[in-house]
Amino acid sequence: MRVTRMKNAKRVLLYYKTRFGIEPPFKILIDGNFVHVAVEQKIMIQQLLDRMLKTVKLYTTGCVLHELELLGKAFSGAFKIASGFRLLKCGHEGSPIAPSECLRSLLGETNPKGFFIATQDRTLIETVRAMPGVPLLRINYNLIIVEQPSEVSKEIAAEAERAKYRPSPGELERLAAADNAAAAPRPKRKRPLAPNPLSMRKKQKTLDG
Repeated sequence: MRVTRMKNAKRVLLYYKTRFGIEPPFKILIDGNFVHVAVEQKIMIQQLLDRMLKTVKLYTTGCVLHELELLGKAFSGAFKIASGFRLLKCGHEGSPIAPSECLRSLLGETNPKGFFIATQDRTLIETVRAMPGVPLLRINYNLIIVEQPSEVSKEIAAEAERAKYRPSPGELERLAAADNAAAAPRPKRKRPLAPNPLSMRKKQKTLDG
């Protein structure tokens, strides 16, 4: 089962690498509920992701830490672990927002920095699935799984592949010019006039007297 899971993860990583250019070291953006569930399931996040993805950097934001701190003692273990991740500037310093909105804002429209999202938040999961090129990590029982690419990601990737074989605007102009040239009527060539057959007859010799 573990071998199958690792193979599936490798296939998904290869897909995101070839279709969206997401390469190691993989940047994992983690929210508080993912860390909390990991603590409950006794999952060592860094160690397990290192085995699955080989090279990872774990990030969180001030908004995530703020929420975990507000949740109190029950989430103190998650707060302690999340505080050890790299802190990513999210632009909400001084006025924290909901972590799901915070992480969504860091993805932009096309996830240009190639973040993975690690979450158990149902709203954020559905948001990520609706975006192209955002790998999603979830905890299922005591395992971290790399979710298969969403239908949106597959469609965007397929369209990009089809676009490779379409002629560029310059090529279309050249093709149109060639078609117009082929369709234009050709001027008729003047055929040389045939010689007068009478002029080609040998002159008859005249007999004297």
